[in-house]
Amino acid sequence: MIKNPFTTKILVIVVIIAFIFIEIAAGIGANNNIIKVSEKGNDMVPDLTGGKIIVYFNESGLGTGLGRTWSVNINGINYASTNRTIIFTGTGNTQYDYYIHSIQCAATTNSSGSFNSNATFHIHFYLKPQSNPLKVPERIVSYVPIAIDNNQVSSTPDNFTEYIVVNSSLYANYENRNLTNVEFFNSTGGIIPSWLESGNSPQSDSTIYWLRLNNSIHGQSSYFVYMGFSNRGVQLMNGIWTGESPSLTSSYGSLDDGYHVFSYYYNFSGTVINTGQWILNQSSNIQQYNGIGGKFNGSGGYLASRVHVPSGYMVNEFVASCGDGDDFGFLNTTEEPVYMGYNVSQGIYIRLASVKTYPDMINKTMDEQNPSGNSYGSFVNNENTVGTYTVETLNKSSTFDFLNYGVGNTSQPITGMNENYPMSFGINGRGTGFEIRWISVSRTPPDYVMPYNFAANESENISRSAMSFVAKGISDNVQWGIYINNQLFQSSSRSIILYLTNGHYSFYVKDNPSYSIFYNFNGISVSGANETYYIQFVPETYSLIFNEAGLSGESWYVQLLNGQNFSIASNHLLYISASAYAGKNYSFSIGTDVEGEIPVLNNTPLISGSNYELTVKFQKPYNITFVERGLVANSTWYLNISKVGSYSSSSGKNITIPLINGTYNFTIGTTYKILHSPGGKITVNGFPFIRYVNFTDFNYTVNFFEKNLSNGMWSVNVSALWFKESGFGTNISFYLTNGTYNYNASSSNRSFIGQTGTFTINGSNESVYIEFHELFTVNFFKVNLPSSSVWTVIINKTKQTGAGVNLTFHEINGSYAFHAYTSNLNFSTNYTQYFTVKGRNFKINVTFAQAYNVTFQETGLGSGKWYVNLSTELSANASSGLKIILHLINGKYNFTVQTSNKTFRAEYLPHFTVNSRSMNVNVTFKIVKFNVTFMEADLSSGVWFVNLTDNSNSGAIAPGGNFTFALTNGTYSYSVETSYKKEKAEYYPSFEVNGSKLNITINFYAVNFTFYYNIIYELYHNSKNPNQLFPGSQMPWHLNIRSTTGSFSQIFNSDSSEINISLQNGTYSYTLNYPYNIFNITNASGTFIINGSNLHMYSNVNVTYYKLIIHETGLSNVEWGAAIQLSGSLSNYFPVNLNESTSNNTIVSYLFNGTYSINFGLYSLKSPASYTFLKSVSYSMSGEFNHTYELNISLTLPPGPESIAPAGFISLIGSENFILPLALILLITIIIVPVVRGRYPGEP
Repeated sequence: MIKNPFTTKILVIVVIIAFIFIEIAAGIGANNNIIKVSEKGNDMVPDLTGGKIIVYFNESGLGTGLGRTWSVNINGINYASTNRTIIFTGTGNTQYDYYIHSIQCAATTNSSGSFNSNATFHIHFYLKPQSNPLKVPERIVSYVPIAIDNNQVSSTPDNFTEYIVVNSSLYANYENRNLTNVEFFNSTGGIIPSWLESGNSPQSDSTIYWLRLNNSIHGQSSYFVYMGFSNRGVQLMNGIWTGESPSLTSSYGSLDDGYHVFSYYYNFSGTVINTGQWILNQSSNIQQYNGIGGKFNGSGGYLASRVHVPSGYMVNEFVASCGDGDDFGFLNTTEEPVYMGYNVSQGIYIRLASVKTYPDMINKTMDEQNPSGNSYGSFVNNENTVGTYTVETLNKSSTFDFLNYGVGNTSQPITGMNENYPMSFGINGRGTGFEIRWISVSRTPPDYVMPYNFAANESENISRSAMSFVAKGISDNVQWGIYINNQLFQSSSRSIILYLTNGHYSFYVKDNPSYSIFYNFNGISVSGANETYYIQFVPETYSLIFNEAGLSGESWYVQLLNGQNFSIASNHLLYISASAYAGKNYSFSIGTDVEGEIPVLNNTPLISGSNYELTVKFQKPYNITFVERGLVANSTWYLNISKVGSYSSSSGKNITIPLINGTYNFTIGTTYKILHSPGGKITVNGFPFIRYVNFTDFNYTVNFFEKNLSNGMWSVNVSALWFKESGFGTNISFYLTNGTYNYNASSSNRSFIGQTGTFTINGSNESVYIEFHELFTVNFFKVNLPSSSVWTVIINKTKQTGAGVNLTFHEINGSYAFHAYTSNLNFSTNYTQYFTVKGRNFKINVTFAQAYNVTFQETGLGSGKWYVNLSTELSANASSGLKIILHLINGKYNFTVQTSNKTFRAEYLPHFTVNSRSMNVNVTFKIVKFNVTFMEADLSSGVWFVNLTDNSNSGAIAPGGNFTFALTNGTYSYSVETSYKKEKAEYYPSFEVNGSKLNITINFYAVNFTFYYNIIYELYHNSKNPNQLFPGSQMPWHLNIRSTTGSFSQIFNSDSSEINISLQNGTYSYTLNYPYNIFNITNASGTFIINGSNLHMYSNVNVTYYKLIIHETGLSNVEWGAAIQLSGSLSNYFPVNLNESTSNNTIVSYLFNGTYSINFGLYSLKSPASYTFLKSVSYSMSGEFNHTYELNISLTLPPGPESIAPAGFISLIGSENFILPLALILLITIIIVPVVRGRYPGEP
């Protein structure tokens, strides 16, 4: 007997483990390695859970944009997620069928299947094939198509800013280090404004761009854009239409184009807070320096925008740092905040939103709920979390907190909708620090879900030829056009140049009624060579005649836009004419010397194949003033007068128009669609007058009409806010303001089904027609199937399963396909059958018959899966070496075989017949290889090599040569090298062999590097204070670059502190020059070498200045002075205007080379109200000798107490108590004695 209890426990555990292994072995032994049709799936494993199964659906390929959602339907129940994996838990030994919901622009692997045990399914979304863009921007050498899929019912707004995420690491071989050689374009080659938010590296797998799309993306549709790459040495980013976040450049915001991409954008560049756009309250420690930040006062403060955001917009704020999350939030007020003085900012505000979160707010804890009991969700941002925060100004319930210090000093949620728009935005807090880099405002996506984006995994290389189309005989600045593949290209110059890929294109010239057009080709073919095509235009000319009426012999004139002028003293019997071209609208001006008369025309001149005559009548106009009342601030209103024109003005301002006698109809419009003014009619009858334009609120009628409903009530629900019900045969009306609305129509008569949709009100009443469809009963009855057998029918992915005799569906009129099958493997039926509903109920018999095993056996497939697809739409798959068994009734079947292993190709007889017995079908797989030929273009010298990753290589290939590999189907990576180091290969580093031969062209291009040359200034000094700098502007300078090993030679000019030059490897000499000889320059000339990388050089530029000593010998105990001003063009860059004064006999000043005007006088800084001018001289400094100059001068007082002197000098003798002799004589003797050289100019 075993006495030790520990030993007893060990024996018990051993017995249990042994029993488990026996059960597992029994299960494995029962497995015959045959996958049956009911066991389709990926990575399927036996169910060992004792009743429960777990199935993983793993997704790949979807973009990571806001709102990315995918879903799987399992036995009629939908499971959706924004994560990569959906986990399903089910019951063992139960048959489950699934399908993946399709996405508009993507195809899907493993889109449907079945399982009854533990399994893992790999679902991959990939871009569907699309055609190439017709036109590609000139500097783009390769591109990636990107599909933007709007899977919502609503369309995106116009001028919508799309958020896309790109895996840049897939295209690292095309991108430069900061992604500045990337731009986006549409199918016609137009550049799409883009802004790079983050991930500006070829290694990033999540680069975020925002694109400003000019057109709307309709609901349930896709729109294609193209991400283009230039050569890595060519920078496309320019800060205008292609830009990036301000923090991504070393010079803050230098390439920031957010103002062109978003509806509103601000990056807080510089050091001055723009109080015209921002309100600061209780925030004395807040500063702006390339971003805005600091610390709010402890009592609370805020930064709020003066810009207001209407409903349907979202705000993004990049928070670089933040403090306590409890005391920090996004301000979102309905009006300008009011500080109340006791720790509260009055108004509504969002306390803190989480990074990239929809909806707009996630509260701090799960405990904070609105009164209806719906939790906001957990707060995912801890304190000090930084990133991009998204806030939507939406009509969502319970999404704001209201600071209510009267209720327990806590923040209380509010309920209902916040409809007080527009709203401002910003930051608030109490004693907490923060920093914001930028804020953007853009339109909210449809139904608050940002459209997906999908990018292809490979880039398309572009080989283009220049096709030039030249117009001969056409006038300057006349627009003409051509159609290539029905796409119009127009120009106002005489040539149109298109860069087209190889192929044949349809061609014709756009008609122009001013010309007869001749050309002798109807299409063009592009085969790698540049071509020029000529089109001859022959102009048609006619006479344009002006008849005058209303004058009494006075002169009048006509001036045509083409410069022809006509003037004549005329009466109504005379006319003037001008030669004109057919089909052209002519702009001209008509006038007369008679005051107050304006010309009135009976028509607009358009020449159309004959002479054209107009009557000009002169009449007196009267000013008619339209006065606006009732329009909200910051809005624009429009006045449209029939046969006169359109005018606009801002709210609060009038519009005055001169009109002649007559009756005019007019309409009124405004950008603020909630208000309207009806317009009307005015009559001018010999005097001016005022017409008031009153704006009022306006609701429009939306009438819903039903069709086909035979009885019962029907109802309409608009945007889940308004609900109305009515009887059949009547209409339902709503009264709504301008906007876009969703609706859902339904009926109490369950025999009918309604519809959903959207409508838009834009200044007029609307009618919406609801078509109800009657539902008919379709009963399926099983025939020849045992009563206990479970059977299934599927129609349009709707499934009914049971063991009864019938299965029932309800469908509207139409044609349908259905699938029927049973879990009883001894019986089967035709897998796919069809029926049509035509206005009545009916039944369908599903006849089952004896099923026989058809076993498909393969040989030769080394690895991978293989697939059998029957013409009846039944399919199955198995791994290599395994059989596929289908249970089929008697009949003839066609089938195809495929494999995931592209190295092999199947050989088989593609049909078989089941004839009351089981049978085998044999499939043989064989290896297949295809030729892959590498060719090169533009290699100047040396040899080149191709190396495959399987260690195959080409060896040395001469320029112009090629090399061919024999390869099986599959994807291969490779590298290309050359012995000629001045050129580099441009290529995509992988290719796919897929059932055919392949040609790959490698393009070589010259390697350029950037040479940066900077100048560093040390500016000149003030003569009294050597540390004080004079003001000045940048002087132009020149850099002469010459290659010492080649023919390159060029002079580069700059008026900034830097010159950037793109150069190839080599040795170069340089010389730096300035137009004025005032500088001492280090490194003014020399040589440098470009050797495989960029190069930076700089020179120090110092202004050389000299001392000027002015000695005065004629005055005693009197304050005198000198006004020194630089003359000539040098003063445009370095203005010098000095006022020096002293009471002794010496003035010292520091000046640089140049010519100066020096005015002497009785001059004092103490009395700026007056001065006495004495003498003006010109003095030049050339800097050729010592650094000290001397100027000797003798001054005497003027003959009187009150002298009138030129502006700029100060008088010391203007006092009424100062008495001077009547005959003072001023004698100025100027003797200039430089220390080393010569005499003062003009000295005898």
